[in-house]
Amino acid sequence: MSGSTTSKKRLVLATAVTATMAMALWMANREPFWLGPLWGTLITWVATASWAVWLVPTPEAKATAWSATTLGRRPDERMSPLAAAGLAIAVIAVGAAVAGYEGLPITILLALLCLIPPALRRPGLLVMIAICAIYLPLLGTTSLWDPWETHYGEVAREILARNDWISLWWAQDNWFWSKPVLLFWMEALSMGFFGVDFMPDANPANPEWALRLPTVAMTLAALALIYTTTRRYFGRRAAALATLVTATMPQFFFVSHQAITDLPLVAAVTMAACCLIMAMQEDPDREATVFEVGRWKFSLQHVVLFAILGLILPQAVYLISRNISWVEGYGLVAHADRFLYGSAGNLDVPGNPSPRDQTPSVGGLGSQPFTQGILWLAVLSGLAMILRKERRVQPLLMYAFYVFCGVAFMAKGLLGIAIPGAAALFYLIASRRWTLLGRGELRVSTGVLIVAAVSLPWYLAMYVRHGPAFTNRLLIHDHINRLASGVHGDQGTIEYFLTQIGYATFPWIALIPAALLVLVSLRSRFARDGRGEMVMFLAMWMVSSFVLFSAMVTKYHHYILPAIVPAGILIGIGIAQWWGPKRPRATVLSAAAGLCAVVGFAWLAGDPRGVVPADSMHIEDW
Repeated sequence: MSGSTTSKKRLVLATAVTATMAMALWMANREPFWLGPLWGTLITWVATASWAVWLVPTPEAKATAWSATTLGRRPDERMSPLAAAGLAIAVIAVGAAVAGYEGLPITILLALLCLIPPALRRPGLLVMIAICAIYLPLLGTTSLWDPWETHYGEVAREILARNDWISLWWAQDNWFWSKPVLLFWMEALSMGFFGVDFMPDANPANPEWALRLPTVAMTLAALALIYTTTRRYFGRRAAALATLVTATMPQFFFVSHQAITDLPLVAAVTMAACCLIMAMQEDPDREATVFEVGRWKFSLQHVVLFAILGLILPQAVYLISRNISWVEGYGLVAHADRFLYGSAGNLDVPGNPSPRDQTPSVGGLGSQPFTQGILWLAVLSGLAMILRKERRVQPLLMYAFYVFCGVAFMAKGLLGIAIPGAAALFYLIASRRWTLLGRGELRVSTGVLIVAAVSLPWYLAMYVRHGPAFTNRLLIHDHINRLASGVHGDQGTIEYFLTQIGYATFPWIALIPAALLVLVSLRSRFARDGRGEMVMFLAMWMVSSFVLFSAMVTKYHHYILPAIVPAGILIGIGIAQWWGPKRPRATVLSAAAGLCAVVGFAWLAGDPRGVVPADSMHIEDW
């Protein structure tokens, strides 16, 4: 190792240690700061990035300059994508300062226009700009929808008001235990970023933008990964169509614009599935490409390690900080865990209990948050030692798969593991590729550790604080009872979701049979180049999700959402196959005519087995 490399490593280590200590002190402070979550997140990112760079040995392979990638400026271009992105950010900053929230729709469109010149030769960027133009401008222009957006938004507001990121509180109903914590963390962070006044009766203007942006951000990330995965095996045309079809399915679009727990689950599951698809088709021995930015080198190894560190390190440090407080005049003071029972500042609201300090349900030094934080830091250290030695793409993609499974588990509980797990199991049964397990290519043991370290710190901390009452509500009532006996919602047979798929995918529902027929007819050609494996996995993902939710006694119309994502990708791939340059014009015209016929019939007749609502009752239900 050269002297310059050694000095860089020392600088990075010093930055990592300093930022981690600053993060711990920031979390130990009990008084709110203006834009506190924003500054805390920036400190966390610095610490996480520094640890990721320090842990990974400097790659010795020949590096590709970032200017030679798709992010760089081509000789005949005036502006690179990064420069255009900087201009777009400047437009948003100026527009927000001048026009405020009311002018955000126009500001967002102007910012997207800045990205078009470099996107003209980059189809993926152009597709994402088109989707952003559909998704973003009107995101915060409608008020929050009852009952869930207002409900969940209030729980997120209480996180900031109570300064407690573990125990969730819901108005006069006391503790909120019916949903995991991911959505509420994202909403609280977003409100902190935007400077939303979170105190009771503050009546902040335009909180809708802050509450909905995290959900849409996860949606866009999932769509970008859909494009990347599909392009890898089927080309740009199929990738663009698959992404656009999925993005324009009505249910996917509507749910992605609501600050509820379903889209974070589906987005995380989608990203996990995409990573798994790429991993199962990857050469086991190929190493990740190294990219160079100035004097620094990065690869997929850094990205995966950054994700794992960024999800585990803040949770561990926050747990440690629960036993330490900064007291003016005394400095840092150690104490046992205590937390607020009650709402912050809502003493006069009928039904709210008198606030008081509460101690954990499970006592003892070994159950204190400090001990839990040290435990998770130890697990994180073990994972870091595994990842710092791994440069191959396939294992790194598998680790990314498990990271997203952990995120999905934080989004909506056991479904976050059940959906990708069932899809993988159905695929292994259908493809008979049991050698993936036998050769250890699925990295199950390390994956279980990743899922546990990413998702379990909050669950364990909640159990220690609140005991079996928490697990009885979340796991028994809201998981097992929904599956076995029914809780709220509708009930019905398999026909229920067959009808809902029509609403959810209109008008693309007309092309699902044709797309499947085209893909089946081309299966022999796909089998020769591996594309059939992706089609098979998508089909098993769709079937397993449909079977899983049809088997549940409790049914809501949006529960079918995990199944329509693979359906949208399959439709896009199918359209690309019959719309290719070698396909006769008659094929394209017949497909368009069939789609128009379905839309026209639905318009005239109404409710043809769930295509469009026929009367006001159906519209109200939708």
